[in-house]
Amino acid sequence: MDSFKLDETNGNKISKVKLGKAVALLALGATENHGPHLPFGADTIFTDVLAERVVERVDNVILLPSISYGESLDHIRYPMTVTLSPHTLENLVFEVLDSVATHGVKHFLLINGHDGNRNPIASAVKRVREKHLDSVFVSYEWPLSVYDHLEEGFFQKWGGHGHAGESETSIFLYLRPDLVETEAIPEDSPPPKYHDGVFHWSISDLTETGAEGAPKFATKEKGEIIAEKCVDLIVGLLKQLNGNDWKPRRADGKKRRQK
Repeated sequence: MDSFKLDETNGNKISKVKLGKAVALLALGATENHGPHLPFGADTIFTDVLAERVVERVDNVILLPSISYGESLDHIRYPMTVTLSPHTLENLVFEVLDSVATHGVKHFLLINGHDGNRNPIASAVKRVREKHLDSVFVSYEWPLSVYDHLEEGFFQKWGGHGHAGESETSIFLYLRPDLVETEAIPEDSPPPKYHDGVFHWSISDLTETGAEGAPKFATKEKGEIIAEKCVDLIVGLLKQLNGNDWKPRRADGKKRRQK
């Protein structure tokens, strides 16, 4: 089956799809301040691009309409940030996944572009798994993966980390330079670093502009490498999952023993 976007297809085509063999792909982003130089939809725009490029390279994928609002309470002090409560986002994700699983889809991949969405997604998946025990849900959050696959010294400062920092600004210089206000790129704002403890900061505690990190070191070339590496990693993940029929595999390479 060729991959397709659900919102651009029709009931006639869906009636011919073996939904139990398909992968439902859901991208999640946010609508929040990304400093003075990047667009409010940065997280959504990038995850949409990743999802669309994956669909171009992998068969049997149904691309669901993306969720463009996230849990952005950390950014609410910046004007026109739009946030959902964790409970609302959890319910939204749950109801989308539950609806699709009800129709027989068993394989789900979620591409998340915003760290505030992480816990609501996890809670939603736990709930939907209780109703659909034969379904498998996998999440991919690009900042948690791609940095480990870049060469040492790839970033100029702080490993590229930071909100609207070196990595995100590079991505948009590559993907959508028309949306980057280069004259407004702010000075460095060091991300916090503590060896022990989990600190529940709001980003406004760390930066006046809403940007964090070293965006002035961003380049189009870095953005292209990051974006293409993310796509390669997601495609590789899907191929591994499909090759193993979406069953768990142990660290020693053996399949989990079925009861």
